[in-house]
Formats: sequence, C-alpha cells, structure tokens
Amino acid sequence: MKQPVMVYYQLDNFFQNHRRYVKSVDYDQLSGENKGVGSLDACDPIKTNSDLGFTQSYGGVTLDPSAAANPCGLIARSFFNDTFSMFNHSIDETDIAWDSDVEEKFGQPANAADIQWISTVDEHFIVWMRTAGMPNFRKLWGRVRDDIPKGTLTITINNNYDVSSFDGKKTFVLSTTNAFGGKNYFLSI
Repeated sequence: MKQPVMVYYQLDNFFQNHRRYVKSVDYDQLSGENKGVGSLDACDPIKTNSDLGFTQSYGGVTLDPSAAANPCGLIARSFFNDTFSMFNHSIDETDIAWDSDVEEKFGQPANAADIQWISTVDEHFIVWMRTAGMPNFRKLWGRVRDDIPKGTLTITINNNYDVSSFDGKKTFVLSTTNAFGGKNYFLSI
C-alpha cells in the first residue's frame, strides 16, 4: 500500500445519531469554559463526575463526585478508547481532526488536568465528538506515512471499548486515498 495509509476504526450498530445522544453535550464547556452542575442541563444524564463513573482526572487528581463532569454528556462519556500500533510502522495520530474543530470549537481551562477526566483538545476525542449520521461508521485514527509492503502485518490492538452493550462490532481498517477520495481498495481486520 502506497503512503499515506489511512488508519480507521469502524463501529457497527452504534447509533451516534440518536436524538438524546446528540443533544447530550455542552459546547461552551468543550470550548474551555468552566461550568457548574446547575448549568449543564443539556448534558443530561451525564452531569456530574459520579454520573461518569470516573474518579481521577487525566492529570491524576481525584475528582469530586458531586462536581461537574468535564466534559459532560453522553457523547463524551461513550468515547472510543481502543488503541492501535503496528510493528515496523509508526501511526501518526496528529492532524486527524478537522482544523475548524481544533481551532474554533475545542479548548481547555487552565486547570484542565485537574478537573477533566479526558483532555478536550485530544484529537481522538475531537474526532469522536463529531457524531456520525449512520449506525455503521468509520473514524480516522491516524496515518502511516510510509509505504506498507505486501506481506504479513503485526498489529497490536488494546481492546478497551466494549461493544456488547449495543450488540455492535468494531473493525480496524487500513485504506489509501486517490485523487477523488471515495471508495478504494482497503484492508480491514
């Protein structure tokens, strides 16, 4: 496969377009504004840290269970957290989110590492927060910036994301692009 090789994860039977799911988010909070629990009604049912089920911030600080979940909402709480690596090939995980999202929609307060359970400027998180319109979808994980020769690939998948609750399926996909984008030959596992 000629570089760049796009690395995607695919989820099947996950309805990111359900009305309640799509509405369960606070965009001011995602842009870096600190908000109290009382102003997070849009995030229902995930408004507090106890609703999240997480006890530590991504910086290692113990989270107050009654404090505002940051980020709040169903979309954030269902963040896809599998990780991937390839033997003899590096996966570049930068520049995977839309520039407009990175520059205009997502930010962090100064104390983010103390109050957020996940970084809202992490590009994997930003990609996840752009909801899919169909129940079967792919999201960009990264790019392999060198050619992948024919043969056997060794891929390590840290299988953290549970799909059994929605009778789903997940797939690791390698794909190339052409001048027109769109469908092309790909390898999925």
